[in-house]
Amino acid sequence: MVDDLPRMLLDTIHRHLTPAGEWVPLLVLASGLLLGILLLLRGARLAPYAAVAALALGGLGVGQAATPHVPLGAWVPPLAGGAVGLVLGVVLVRLWVAVLITACLAGGALTLYGAQVVLPAVESHTARGFNPTDPTTWVTLQEPPDEAATAAVQGGLPGLLSYLTESVPNFQLSTAAIVLSTGLAGLAFGLLLPKLARAAWAATLGTVLFLSAAYVAALLYLPSATPWLHSWGLVLAAVLWVVSAAGNWADLQGWLRRRPVAAPPPAAPPPAAA
Repeated sequence: MVDDLPRMLLDTIHRHLTPAGEWVPLLVLASGLLLGILLLLRGARLAPYAAVAALALGGLGVGQAATPHVPLGAWVPPLAGGAVGLVLGVVLVRLWVAVLITACLAGGALTLYGAQVVLPAVESHTARGFNPTDPTTWVTLQEPPDEAATAAVQGGLPGLLSYLTESVPNFQLSTAAIVLSTGLAGLAFGLLLPKLARAAWAATLGTVLFLSAAYVAALLYLPSATPWLHSWGLVLAAVLWVVSAAGNWADLQGWLRRRPVAAPPPAAPPPAAA
């Protein structure tokens, strides 16, 4: 089922929550919905701020990682790294916006590749013993355990990558080609057409956040709506993306701003009496 993985994740989260923290999923969902709506409506204007904030947080993380190796105290390296990241983000904001858009495009392309190629290869080794696609068979015999799949599970991320390399044709080459092509395209797109690229970034991230939060909310509070989302989710995503991208681009062009009404010319003074 399409919603098996989200349901498993939700069940895992609920099992680890205390009664006092049952409001946390609702808060996360509400935040995702609100942030998605904000990006859909005005996200293009937030792209420079997001790039600067990401670089500042990255500098803060680098400084935090360098703290044990620099004898300057516990607070100086993180603050210095965050300040350097903030300055670089402000000075080179257009470049970092292009990098942000590049990461968004590469992530979207890898997600599509993973959903279409990688995930079915993994599921073919994890879902065994039942064959719902064969109309003449109710239950199949359990196949012998797949040693490669077992090693992938036990080996963590390196084992999983090794398993995918052996199971998926041209996995490494395809992944590298996707990252390189979408990265170069996103970088050129962000530098040459910054306003249009920011609108596309806002529409993409806003659509993903909004629909993901809406889907999880439907699983939790309105299960009867999930079949409709399965059937019309892609159509809804396409409509949201097109409308949001067009609206954000028009906003950056200044077409949605209210122009001030020109004041009427002052009336001519009455003629002086003779």
